[in-house]
Amino acid sequence: MHEFRVDTRANRVEVLSGAGSGPPRVQVFTRRWEALLLACLLEASQASHGLDAEAFHAIARDRGQSGSLNRAQWQRLLNNLQAFLDDWPALRARIEAPPRKRTVGPWRLVHSGALSFQVDGRSPLADWPHPSLTDRADTQGLLETLASLLVADSFAVEGRYVPAIEVLQGTDQSRLTAEGRGVLLLRLCSWHKHVGKFEQARDCANLVLGLPTGKDPGLAGYARFFLSRIDYDQNPAAHSDVLWRTTAEAPGPGETGDWRLLAEWHNLRALLARRRMHALAAAPQDPGGAQGDACVETVPALHELALRHLQAAIYMACWFRDWDRLQAYVANLAYHLQSALLLNGAVDVHAAQVLHWHRLTMAYEDKFSAGRDSAWEYIFFARFWLDHRPEFEHVQVPDPLAHNLGSFYPDQEAFYQRALQRLRECGDDRQVAIGHSLYLRFAQQHLPPALAEPVIEQQTRQLQHLLRAQADDRLLDNLVKEGYAAQWPEVLQALTRPSKAKKIQRIRR
Repeated sequence: MHEFRVDTRANRVEVLSGAGSGPPRVQVFTRRWEALLLACLLEASQASHGLDAEAFHAIARDRGQSGSLNRAQWQRLLNNLQAFLDDWPALRARIEAPPRKRTVGPWRLVHSGALSFQVDGRSPLADWPHPSLTDRADTQGLLETLASLLVADSFAVEGRYVPAIEVLQGTDQSRLTAEGRGVLLLRLCSWHKHVGKFEQARDCANLVLGLPTGKDPGLAGYARFFLSRIDYDQNPAAHSDVLWRTTAEAPGPGETGDWRLLAEWHNLRALLARRRMHALAAAPQDPGGAQGDACVETVPALHELALRHLQAAIYMACWFRDWDRLQAYVANLAYHLQSALLLNGAVDVHAAQVLHWHRLTMAYEDKFSAGRDSAWEYIFFARFWLDHRPEFEHVQVPDPLAHNLGSFYPDQEAFYQRALQRLRECGDDRQVAIGHSLYLRFAQQHLPPALAEPVIEQQTRQLQHLLRAQADDRLLDNLVKEGYAAQWPEVLQALTRPSKAKKIQRIRR
């Protein structure tokens, strides 16, 4: 991952080449407007459109350019910028123009390597207005925070508030936003109140009142309300008359709208951003619009936008302790990262990172029986584990989820048995067929021969029965197209090779 920090006033750019690569390299340009042109090309590339001479002249005139650049000046500017880009071969970046329009444009900055940028200290999503638990797209910090919250909340739902408090107080808060710290403090406030530690509860509420939680102004309102609730619980007789007067009016609707709708909106926007990201990666052009949300559209920008939307949805679900929705949002984040692995380094995602998010998804079912209305998470986790097992064979799983998830983890046969049970309860024929296919693949590749043989025989027979019960070949065709048939035993592979009669029938169609 490279990051360009462009300073258009100083006509220079700092280039950071990823963690551990040393200090940034500074490029001071020698021709006027080089940094500005680079910034304009970068911003245009995020919007998936070109930059023409007229548009650039309008920007340059606002900076003091008296006239238009001539062809020779354009040629020198573009050659110098291309030479600068060539110094970073991993980006594979080039400035393209239509035939015979090299000096008039429109120009496009095209690159296949991972690239982010800032212009004059401002990143494309610097003004993101929605709250989240951690800063930016810090998925590792978010993962660690959610894992700690999961353990603490699992104690609290059983009334074990003392160990819940201990877990939360031991959580690293260095990566949390002000809003994220507010959520944790109000958890502690409630739990201290439950065990009769009213002064500690007040301290937590007052700390929230001192935080700059502008992206979630309701946090301060809730903390003020909770101070009244603490007074009541500590001494109802002494405070009831005052509270009767001060709480006569119901709280207003808040400034951020209905969170029941807003959380689902964020989730939907994340799903849409993922689809646009893959559409853009498959065909480097605008997949249906120049701009969405606060984000001009490139693969890295859509990736970050999806993560930010999911962070906002997760923040709200954490607040309400809505385990089913929280698990669904975490599962969507896991699948988003899993799908991003297919982008061949265009975004910075690794298999071990995806593994941890899938484990977190399963932990919500283990701890809270969440997500019983769907079994897709089993399919996504199983296929991911089977596809990428060598890549994280020696990965150290981070605490506090270092325990073995047992039947919730795809290195165990019980995982596939459990998955098929769930798929039969809430899935369709396609999902059940995928479950059989994944179980077959696990048995063939990861079970000892003596244990694998009866599993392969049973799963083959059940999948045969399911496929033959279909009125047509659409299910079979879909399984072949999606790659599940590639690891089938030979008796099932034979079903993918149509007979002569079927071939004639298809030709006549």
